[in-house]
Amino acid sequence: MLAVLGLIGVGLLLNPSADLDPIGTLAALAGTALVSQSAIWMKRWPVNDALSFAAWQLVLGGMMLIPFAWFVAGAPVALSVEAIPGLLWLVLLNTAFGYWAWVRSVKKLGPNVMSMFSLMNPVTAVLLGIGLVGESLGLLQWAGIGLIMMALLFMKKPAKPTRTATAALEGQPGNKSVSVRQ
Repeated sequence: MLAVLGLIGVGLLLNPSADLDPIGTLAALAGTALVSQSAIWMKRWPVNDALSFAAWQLVLGGMMLIPFAWFVAGAPVALSVEAIPGLLWLVLLNTAFGYWAWVRSVKKLGPNVMSMFSLMNPVTAVLLGIGLVGESLGLLQWAGIGLIMMALLFMKKPAKPTRTATAALEGQPGNKSVSVRQ
């Protein structure tokens, strides 16, 4: 339910005058589905070294993309000296560090928490647009941010134990609770 609330919030973040590219939208949805599936797999795999795991995934993923990139964009061009700092930023900090942090977080927090936390990506993009480019938001877009934040806050609210769960715990070995009979 909270995930649906967050997705509605993301939908409200879209600029009403945005001209969405159907291929780009499908690619984004497919990418999101693949990231979700990989988060579930990462939780199940016995990974002790998140850095090596992330490095191998990035290397293999990059190798799989080479034929598609070559077909769409042609042969790679030689790098200029001016492009090297930007490439290092993208490769080391933006991709390698970010992906390592993602893999480690999925292992520590679980795929459910991280999938909900990924709802912050569009919020961050919109807030950066406001701060860096001077964009402005309408009422619906602010409501979308509110729905996303509400979904994240409710996700962190601890669940109250139910009467059935409390009754199931009574009599369990190691349980120090005392039941009072009337």
